[in-house]
Order: sequence, then structure tokens, then C-alpha cells
Amino acid sequence: MSAGAETITSLAVWGGAGVHTDDFFRTKPDDTVNWTERRPGEWMCPLWGLDVELMELLRFGPLPAEPDLDVAVALTRLLHEDFVARGTSHDERMNDEEVVLAVKAHRTVLSRLGLEPPQLPFRHHSGFYDYWRKNDMSGGGGWQARRECIEDLLGPTPVALEELQEIEYEQRFKNGPRGTFKNLIFAAVGPKPKIVLRDAVNNDVEIVQNAENCSCTATRCRHTV
Repeated sequence: MSAGAETITSLAVWGGAGVHTDDFFRTKPDDTVNWTERRPGEWMCPLWGLDVELMELLRFGPLPAEPDLDVAVALTRLLHEDFVARGTSHDERMNDEEVVLAVKAHRTVLSRLGLEPPQLPFRHHSGFYDYWRKNDMSGGGGWQARRECIEDLLGPTPVALEELQEIEYEQRFKNGPRGTFKNLIFAAVGPKPKIVLRDAVNNDVEIVQNAENCSCTATRCRHTV
């Protein structure tokens, strides 16, 4: 396995925080349907429908609800999965026109993050097909060769994204959790109170039973009657 292949398969960055590859599609195939509509000239795979409007929005600016970093991770995974699928099992989800849109959105989002987009020697699935035929990736061992080709081309991108994620996590820890640490002092007369810890960092507690027998000294201590 090539170095790029090891990078792609080992990085946790492929998970994506709040964005998933399915989120980029407007319509998805129904497993209960007997699919008769196929792409002309393609293998027997059901049609998906890329969200073209979403791809265009990504080129104009960040999404309101999702950070560019999460979007870039998911887009990288989408392109990786679809090109590998085209080169092996032929169950890719995007057609040529959709791949072009996804690649453009991917480049734009990476550029906004200050990262260098991958320089693919092809624009879409048909271009990838021509590329692997011209570069001796057909015949025996062709699947593995095509898979490694894609992983080598996209490999540096998830590494750079993971570095950005680490920087973001370190910044969060540096800033620390919100609120302030507090000491809690309880004194009970009679049956012991039942206490629920609502926030372990800020020591926010709630007394849910026998609150009348307890005095609590804390900034955030609630009594439930």
C-alpha cells in the first residue's frame, strides 16, 4: 500500500464533525425500488441527485450553520469515495457534471481555509477513466492501482485538514470551559437530599428531593419543589 493509501485509511478526519457526504445530495436512491433508470453507458448503479444549489452556495461563501472546516472534510471524503467507486465497483453516486461542481466547491472551501487544493489531472469520472487507461491501471491489479492513485492525489488534503482541526481543538482547550469553578458546601438536617449534578465543570447542581432539609452554599444551586 502506498503512503497516500495509509494516510487516507488511517485518519480520523474522515469522520466529519457535523457534515456527512449524504448531506450534499438532494435526492437519494430508494432500496425498495426496482431501478430501471440508469446513466447511459454506465454500469448498473442507481441515480443520486447532487444538491447543485448547495454546491453553488459553497462557492459564494461559508454556510450559515456549518463551518468551512467541517464542510471541507466531508467534501474531501465525498470526492475520495466517488472516484474510488468509479475506479473499482462502479457504484459512484455522481455523474460527470456533478463531479465538476463538487470539485469546484471543494477547491473554493479549501482556499477559504488557506489550504492548497489537490491538483487532479482530470475533471470528472470520464476523465479519470481515460487517465487510468493511459497510465497502465487496467487489467490485473487495476482496482488497487486506481484506488492508490486517488489516495495519492487526495492524501495531502486530509492531512492538512487534520492539522487545522488540531489547531482548533487546542484553541478551545486554551480558552477553557465557560463559567467558573465553585466549591459546594451542603448541610442536611433529617433525610439526606437527592442531588443531581447538571454541569460537572461549573458545579451546577439541583436538589430534587428533601430540599427542605438542606442548606446549600453555591453560586448555582437550584431546589426543585
